[in-house]
Amino acid sequence: MKKIINFLFSFSFKNSFISFFLLLISTFIATTFINSTPNICFADSGSYFAQVKTDGVYFCSSTDDKTALFEIPCTYFVEVKGVFGNYYNVKYKNKEGYVRKDGVQLKKETPQTPYLNVTLNVFDPNYLYTTPRRTESSKRITESTLLTYYGTINGEEIQTSKSKWFYVSAVIENKIEYGYVFETFLDQKPIYSPSTENNLTNVGEEVLNQYNTASEGLSTGTKIILIIAISIPSILILYFLVKPTRILQNSKQRKNVKHTKRVHRHGDYFEFDEGEL
Repeated sequence: MKKIINFLFSFSFKNSFISFFLLLISTFIATTFINSTPNICFADSGSYFAQVKTDGVYFCSSTDDKTALFEIPCTYFVEVKGVFGNYYNVKYKNKEGYVRKDGVQLKKETPQTPYLNVTLNVFDPNYLYTTPRRTESSKRITESTLLTYYGTINGEEIQTSKSKWFYVSAVIENKIEYGYVFETFLDQKPIYSPSTENNLTNVGEEVLNQYNTASEGLSTGTKIILIIAISIPSILILYFLVKPTRILQNSKQRKNVKHTKRVHRHGDYFEFDEGEL
């Protein structure tokens, strides 16, 4: 036991160093996660709309061009919900996602017709595909299924020189479903006419109220990882700080316990234990 106590005393400096090192690690992890969250801006009051300035502006499911769902019809609008780095968090019809800021222009007024309103039908029973390729179908659609047009994107080339897919929504079994249909499966192509609302006033991003937060924008999985990453080093720090102290306290308490002398009677004389004299 004395060897253990001496070891703990000699280890105290190393123990403190390890605890301090673990504390630095947990602080670094927390700071990294928080600083990696982009600044989030929200509109001061109500909503602002932004007009698509040119072709090739894509509606994405996240702040990454690789997650593009469809190309938004040029000259039409998206409703701006917030700012995430180089992207606006937007709503187009009933779909919420992201567009690059450099592809749209914020407007002061609210447009009367912000979206291109076109409906489509297939000429034969077909499928609504989850991605712009024929191998990943989701829901069955028929000639009577009304498809609400959102935009287009290039995908799998099913027929020679034809690779255009249309992103649509449809009410299937009383639920709104989203997906793609191939251009040649439609009874007619979308009739596109540019927006006539081109005289709205341009405004800058200062109309959006800066609102910084550490946790907004983090997914649930990221938040869980953050909590675990901070908790584990903290638990280890607590162990290294508390455990040796308790061992030393218990050792001191045992030293202070008074030993009772044991006496053995042998006939007409008494014998004491040598270790207790």
